[in-house]
Amino acid sequence: IRPHTVIETGTWHGGSALFLLHTMRLCEIFAPRVVTIDTKVWAPMRDGSIIPLVGSSVNPYIASSASLYVEGTVMVILDSNHSMSHVKAELDLYAPFVSIGSFLIVEDTNVNGRPIFPEHGPGPGEAIDAWLPSHPEFVVNRECEKFGLTFNPGGFLRRVR
Repeated sequence: IRPHTVIETGTWHGGSALFLLHTMRLCEIFAPRVVTIDTKVWAPMRDGSIIPLVGSSVNPYIASSASLYVEGTVMVILDSNHSMSHVKAELDLYAPFVSIGSFLIVEDTNVNGRPIFPEHGPGPGEAIDAWLPSHPEFVVNRECEKFGLTFNPGGFLRRVR
């Protein structure tokens, strides 16, 4: 889909933000941006195309701040706190940013016995199950799972309207 802006929650050490930016550049995206959100800045962001926002991803002020950097086609990747309530709050806050035809990717939907880490408790998969029925503008895209190698089963949500 060649997004111009990627918003990711859960920066950790910044590796995925850097990977996303380099991939976008390899795809010849003009002026790509990665807005990365975490409660801590783990690594210095040395590239002006990576915008680190420090705070909770479910803080409306942080989501509003992210909106200041959105341009062109937008993809969102949720990969911070994996509790059901947190992911559901992120879905509510960041789904509106996703461009039609683009993706909202919910990471680690495989926890809570789906099929791993059964002791986790309700997490990202359960958040999608609760959220998706009231958001017909998104559909699960299973083509992203066609080789069966994913930590995100059912977590690739494509915006169709």
